[in-house]
Amino acid sequence: DAPAAAAAGESAVAANQRGETAYRSGDLAGAIAAYQQAIELDPGYALAFSNLGLAYVRKGRAAEAIWASRRAIALAKGAGAATIRAGAYYNIGKLYELDGQYERAMSNYLAARREKPDKSYDEALQRVSGY
Repeated sequence: DAPAAAAAGESAVAANQRGETAYRSGDLAGAIAAYQQAIELDPGYALAFSNLGLAYVRKGRAAEAIWASRRAIALAKGAGAATIRAGAYYNIGKLYELDGQYERAMSNYLAARREKPDKSYDEALQRVSGY
């Protein structure tokens, strides 16, 4: 149980890893709870915000996904910052694409590609450029 884990002194990194395990096994509710716990333990933990955003995308909770992804972008620093920002921009772009807001989707996909070139960002840009 998550509160007991926090009481036992679980680190933000451990809570985030627990969230990633839950996410990979398809337990989105468990993943969201673990990512939220990681953020409570470390409010500046950009990767946990990025992961939370992705879980919200999968749950169809667009407003929360955009909020969490924007927090990840704002907080990202250090060695993995570009990767975190790129993933978060991609998540936001995906939500806008699904909502038919292709210009907004494109600007977020472009931002993702500026942070870190990746084939999936190029493919996303290709998809929305036809609209």
